[in-house]
Amino acid sequence: MITLDETKIAAYLDGSLDADERAAVEAALDRQPEWLRVVALLARDRQAARTEGSEPAPTEGSDSLCDDDCDEDSPDAAIHGHGRERRRGRVSLTPGTRVGRFEILRRLATGGMGVVHEAWDPTLERAVAVKIAFDRPRDPKARERQLREARTLARLSATNVVTVYDAGEHDGRIYLAMEKLSGPTLRTHLATARAGAGLSAAQIVGLFIEAARGLDAAHRKGVVHRDFKPDNVIVERERVVVVDFGLALRSDDERPGGDETLALAQTHSVAGTPAYMAGEQRRGEAVTARSDQYSLCVALTEALDAAQVRVSPQLRKIIDRGRAEDPRARYPDLGALITALERAMTRPRRLLRGAALGAAGLGLVAALLLARGEPPPVAVLLPEQSCAATRSELDATWNPAARERLATRLRSFEKPYLDEMATALGAAIDARAQAWTRARHEVCLALELGLESAQTHDLRVACLERRRDELELFLQLDWDEGDESSAARSLTALAELSPAAVCDDLELLRAATPLPETPAAREQAEALRRELAKVELLHSARRLEQAEALARELITRAEDPGLEPILAELHGELGWILVTAGDHDQASAELDAALLLAEASGHDLLLATLWVRKLWAEGHIQADLERGRAAAAHARAWLRRIGNPVELSFDYQTNLGWFEYSAGEPRSAVAAFEAALELVNDDHSRAVAHNSLGAALFSIGDTAGAEPHMRQATALSTALFGERHPETAKIRNNLAGLVRVLGDYDECARLFALNLDSFTEAYGPDHELVAQTEFNLAVLAADRGNYEQSLRYAGAARTKLAASLGEDHPIILTVQGLEADVLINLDRSEAGVALLREVLDAQRRTLGPEHPNLVPTHHNLGIGLAKAGRHQEALVEYERALALLASGKGEDHYELSAILINLGRAQQQLGRMQAAESAYRRAVELAVPMSEPEARSHLGRLLLERGRDEAGIEQLERALEGQRDLDADDVFMAQTTYALARALWERGEEDRARELAEEAAGLYLDNGDEQSAADARTWLARRK
Repeated sequence: MITLDETKIAAYLDGSLDADERAAVEAALDRQPEWLRVVALLARDRQAARTEGSEPAPTEGSDSLCDDDCDEDSPDAAIHGHGRERRRGRVSLTPGTRVGRFEILRRLATGGMGVVHEAWDPTLERAVAVKIAFDRPRDPKARERQLREARTLARLSATNVVTVYDAGEHDGRIYLAMEKLSGPTLRTHLATARAGAGLSAAQIVGLFIEAARGLDAAHRKGVVHRDFKPDNVIVERERVVVVDFGLALRSDDERPGGDETLALAQTHSVAGTPAYMAGEQRRGEAVTARSDQYSLCVALTEALDAAQVRVSPQLRKIIDRGRAEDPRARYPDLGALITALERAMTRPRRLLRGAALGAAGLGLVAALLLARGEPPPVAVLLPEQSCAATRSELDATWNPAARERLATRLRSFEKPYLDEMATALGAAIDARAQAWTRARHEVCLALELGLESAQTHDLRVACLERRRDELELFLQLDWDEGDESSAARSLTALAELSPAAVCDDLELLRAATPLPETPAAREQAEALRRELAKVELLHSARRLEQAEALARELITRAEDPGLEPILAELHGELGWILVTAGDHDQASAELDAALLLAEASGHDLLLATLWVRKLWAEGHIQADLERGRAAAAHARAWLRRIGNPVELSFDYQTNLGWFEYSAGEPRSAVAAFEAALELVNDDHSRAVAHNSLGAALFSIGDTAGAEPHMRQATALSTALFGERHPETAKIRNNLAGLVRVLGDYDECARLFALNLDSFTEAYGPDHELVAQTEFNLAVLAADRGNYEQSLRYAGAARTKLAASLGEDHPIILTVQGLEADVLINLDRSEAGVALLREVLDAQRRTLGPEHPNLVPTHHNLGIGLAKAGRHQEALVEYERALALLASGKGEDHYELSAILINLGRAQQQLGRMQAAESAYRRAVELAVPMSEPEARSHLGRLLLERGRDEAGIEQLERALEGQRDLDADDVFMAQTTYALARALWERGEEDRARELAEEAAGLYLDNGDEQSAADARTWLARRK
């Protein structure tokens, strides 16, 4: 046996030992880990010496990585990029390299996606395992996503998942620093047991249940493993630990929108181990948590078959369901599978006392003792048995009677959409209750098994008890009293309660409310916190007067010394209520007071929350750019300090997105909403994120990118709330606006009509949302040329909006602008222009002359002036509209196209043909499918007028093709058809020219333009 000393370690680091000697040193280091610090120090000294001299040495930069096929002891080993093509999967680090704060000691293993090294953590003076990915992210966006996802792994705290201490980037590759495990893999553990006395079915199932708990914990954080197999599980003394989330760090990671999970891996790539892959993974389809379930059940079947143990039909049925080919046929989640397995392995109580502990596998400690041939004492309770009571702790809160009471309260309003929502609400509470019970049971087991300290246990239990108290308050609230709109928000209010999963985040729990020192003050603080939970619930239910009154009362009761943290929370919630109520000045004052108290009491979680809320309140709602930017910076800093908790980070990215949107930075808004979408962990948040991202993409003219997000948001909301719920109608409104731009007027009309019915049923015929929907229908009617119908809808909307908002509200001016536009199209130009000038003056007074809401008014005023023959004046208005729109939404926004068409027409009327052609060509470049044919039609006719016949015909042909694709039958199509007919006649295509002229005459007549129809027929008659 080798004796370690500095000389031997120096030789090891210098590479002067042969293979057997190196292996002997490494074995000695495993036996005597206290020498690892010496290895780290000597490696660091050699690194520094080589850096000061001329010998090339690995550094923290790009020269620290080496292909396996280069000699690690040669000078070339330290040089990156020496002319050879680097082979993927052949990367290692030389001893002494610093990766973050960690000092590399030696390579331990090469996995499917990266290399694992033993390293030294000089800060905490311990050995760790550092895994660095083979591949670099393909672009900055992928890099940021992978870093964020790696840090998600680092925040995952679970008994059965390898602990990740840190995550970062080295030489462009993502790395994870993890606990160093020394136990065998589950495959080796099972094989060793088979070679000896063997394991029972219960013991084998018990091991896999513990592994399943690890996967389940990861799934609840949005992480899918994608390569579960016995080789990726370590049996570490009394722990079963899932390791190697390596597929989470693929450089070609591309996640499809709308997947069920965050999925740290590329969800459509075929990666993993084929023997354990689910069918959908083998086919390259979307991979979800149920794919991991399949892999686990395949591995469990393999283990049971290899052990040649008797398996009950019930157990076989459970495993077969978990490995079903159709993911929908599997268990809904691993928690359900675990419950089924535990029930299957529970022995009947008729066993003799001496055999009572034969049901191993109910507790990991018992299973491992039996595996070693050491029978546990008869009188000892297994952890599973001692924690059994936790499974029924929530029964008094959520049970069939509570479900019926809640449904009865909602159905008392006799509204079909609330009846439909009552069922969805019950299902949502079921899921929340199951998650709470599972978390409570796991916390108990962790303490019983000695895997968590009493302090950590107390933190998590206190957190779970608060979650239970919040659910009890929710169920006790009199949802059948007060405004129906409050009851309509019950499902949203439930979604706004913190989930049980937050109690897994120890970093977040330690950043939560500091407790008072004295028992009396602590008891008072807990009582105030329970009352604060009621304030928050009343706020979520939009019972603002009740919420504000209770918050102010509690503030007077929290003035005693030692209660500063809870007082800060109360001021913060009062400020948030006032934001919702629209009292912005008082809201800012309360939020600022809360900030000062939170800073004084060291309440880090509240500080992060308050800055996130100020970003919304002052940055977005009050449109204060300077304060919004400052709030965003503070929010980022405090979020980093508390470990970037997922739920609060989602709120931050969402608020940041809307702030950027209101600040005129839609592309920055898109980036923020994309980041928010990657953080979602429930369908309510997912619907919000898809809707926000769709709206932002729409605003920059990316209609193709916006459509799937808006449809996904609508589908999710429909599944959550029901088709006729007003929350669904609000999201569906954005989809309707999008399909209008895409030219699908029939679907747009159907969606708006459904929204009108939904809002009317929920709120009555005079509600503001009903009026806004009527305005949308007025816009659609004008698009379709139904101008009288448009005026009727607009008039009804204006009357209702004026009654609720006042005559000078900007929305009223928008409605009047539409009415003026319709008057112009009805050849009442003088009245339309006069009304537009009134609207423009009012908008300038209320919004300022540079506000983007003035764009349509300037544009429509230009149209009115042009119809009156005042083209030079029209030109001024068009140019002003273009400038405002470009400054607000960018110079490539699709809405510029319509203005450019009219600008071109004005230039053409003024004889400025080159300027007109430039405007039309730019309009074609920016147009969406609905408006592109019109732009090409104008361009084609101008080119014909300028004697460029072939180019003109080409544009008209493409315009006609586009109009036919849109099923157009309006005057614009008639103009295109007639112009093309005359051009083709001149080119000698007489038969087609006659057909097109006949079609044009019919279109003119159908659209009420009898004079143009007569002109077309006269032209035809002269050519027969």
